[in-house]
Amino acid sequence: MRWCDVVSKPHVALMPVVVSAPHVSGGWREEALLGGVAAGCAAMLTNPLDVARVRLQLRRDATCHSGPLRVMARVARDEGPAALTKGLGFSLAYNAVLNSTRFAAFHALSDAHELGLPAPVAGVLAGSVAGALSSPLAKARTLQQRAADTNVSPLRALITAPFHGSLSWAVRNGGHTGIIFSAYAVCKRAATDAFPSMPAPAIHVAASLQAAVLSCIIMNPVDTVATRMYNATVGVHSSVGVPARYASALDCFAITVAEEGYRALYRGLLANIMRVVPHTVLTFTLMELLRSQLRRSEHGRDGGGTLPRAVTLACGQHGLAFAEQRVALPSIAVCADPFDFQPVE
Repeated sequence: MRWCDVVSKPHVALMPVVVSAPHVSGGWREEALLGGVAAGCAAMLTNPLDVARVRLQLRRDATCHSGPLRVMARVARDEGPAALTKGLGFSLAYNAVLNSTRFAAFHALSDAHELGLPAPVAGVLAGSVAGALSSPLAKARTLQQRAADTNVSPLRALITAPFHGSLSWAVRNGGHTGIIFSAYAVCKRAATDAFPSMPAPAIHVAASLQAAVLSCIIMNPVDTVATRMYNATVGVHSSVGVPARYASALDCFAITVAEEGYRALYRGLLANIMRVVPHTVLTFTLMELLRSQLRRSEHGRDGGGTLPRAVTLACGQHGLAFAEQRVALPSIAVCADPFDFQPVE
């Protein structure tokens, strides 16, 4: 029965109609929780590659062409296998702060019901803010992961200059987040349209894989500059004994290009891809799985077909009466005409 039928026939007896409220996600709080948990799990698996990335990006020997796997093998041989877990504690804390902040901020900035900014703009803003806030933890992680021939404590560096180098790290994270978040959405949508029968986990992996590779290729120069700025914060020497002091991120960029050439900006690219790609794939895939599990648990608490919110519309000679109550009925789909109801199969 349609709304017009009820209004035009006052003699009709009270006719209950149940409207299920559209599902509303947990909002920025849910995104913060899922992002922090998923990224923390991913960081535990990718930390050895992060150690290799830092060692390669701090190396100033232009004749060295060691790959990330060779660097990891050398670190394990010279310093012991435990050296590949250097900075893991700071990495877990960093990923929790970074990803909780940027996923929550991205949701708030891009949600159509709030600011509704375009995904690239929302990603850059969310990543920049999150990168700046988590910069001290990222610096401590970098200082722990560098070569073992330095004697400066990461904790002392945090006390003396906690946010030194945070600007370059904010730019680095803003670029990565803007590219990855927007590219992930585009790739996921394209894969879903092109391969409708493909399982959802496979689509999540493929989309995050493409987004992460693109982000690494574009942002590696900024990543290298940010890493060197962190290392220069405490006036330490690089792994080959050459002082690594820079007045600013632009000065670091100029000196790196002048002394080592433009190719030096892409040093550690393979290690970055090998780290960021699985880290991004794991983060997004785990987030989707956790979100799906959360939805199922919420549905289970509602008792399957029980509708958490329902509106009973009743018609009589004196108008309409509205009442809210919990009703256990089959799900109802709301069409373009909000009162043209059809059961969901």
